[in-house]
Amino acid sequence: MKPEETKEIWEGIIEIYKEGGNPSQTMDKIFCQFEEKAVKEAFATVAAIKKNDGRIYGENRKFMDSIPVNPDAVVWDNRNPMIYADLDYIHTANINVLITELRMRVNQKTTHMSELYQTVLRYIENEPEECGEALENVYAELHNLKVSLEEYLGKSGT
Repeated sequence: MKPEETKEIWEGIIEIYKEGGNPSQTMDKIFCQFEEKAVKEAFATVAAIKKNDGRIYGENRKFMDSIPVNPDAVVWDNRNPMIYADLDYIHTANINVLITELRMRVNQKTTHMSELYQTVLRYIENEPEECGEALENVYAELHNLKVSLEEYLGKSGT
């Protein structure tokens, strides 16, 4: 995303955070308003800006470091809109808690997608040689789903 877009997402996250609620409720609201990819990149950008802040640590730091961000959005420069995004409104320890919630949701989704992918593979591998037109349509849809899941999971036929 462009730094301006990341700033806009982060400011939206702050507004949702201001509404209160526990981390799970807050993340529910965030995901209702923004796409997962944008949320991950916004948190990863803030975590990259705060890379020397030890309050984002362990698995959360590894998770944030694994998400690509726009390098222009993490430079401490007056031309970078992110430095005007009220980066300290949410205390870094609370950002870490929200990252934990985000990470758990992404991991859970990936687990479900992997399970679905394995199920689809089993059905495709056991395709009967002769099946009616209705079943052929089902298998065609399963192949399309398999491709979509491979893209999501970053797999190529495995």
